[in-house]
Amino acid sequence: MVATLLDTAPLLSWATGQSLKLSPRVQAAIATALGEGELLVSAISAWELGALEQEGRLALSMGVERWWAELASVEGLQVLPITAPLALAASQLPGKFPGNLSDRLLVAQARAANAVLITADPALHCYVHVNHLW
Repeated sequence: MVATLLDTAPLLSWATGQSLKLSPRVQAAIATALGEGELLVSAISAWELGALEQEGRLALSMGVERWWAELASVEGLQVLPITAPLALAASQLPGKFPGNLSDRLLVAQARAANAVLITADPALHCYVHVNHLW
């Protein structure tokens, strides 16, 4: 089994039925991870989606809180919490880190879970200290 952690943009594409925006490799990885109970999402994605909604850059028909609650109930999907040890790990990532705080937390979670990070972020594609797929 290979755990797979979704960055926020791929999560939104997958969960809203817009999987065609994802490559066939990414779609297959998501399906496999979900079937094996190893599809991961981070609590930081809830924050990012809530912030996007608050800024008027995201409109979900049922609102982000209800949408997230329904997402979290999907069988085979696990929501990873933000913990103090994770925050410390995110502050001490090796090398020069190219992203923001949300990206740091996602990378730290992927590393801690030995998971592949599915991300569209080209800066993270260049960060050699995390396994990624796009």
